[in-house]
Amino acid sequence: MIGKLEDGMYWHIPRSNSLLRIDKKRQQFILISGDKASTELRSLERELKEHGYLLVNKEKERGYFTV
Repeated sequence: MIGKLEDGMYWHIPRSNSLLRIDKKRQQFILISGDKASTELRSLERELKEHGYLLVNKEKERGYFTV
């Protein structure tokens, strides 16, 4: 799945109403909106770690402007 996303693309997860953006250079997904404690995002975070990616909150994002 990660391979199909381009750097900077947004990903909306309807079930948890979350919005993420991928940063392939830093190998992280930035949580723009949503609850990081939700079941879906906790499960996603575990899966991302297995592929070398982090799930970070928007506040921790550096070097980008996020609307």
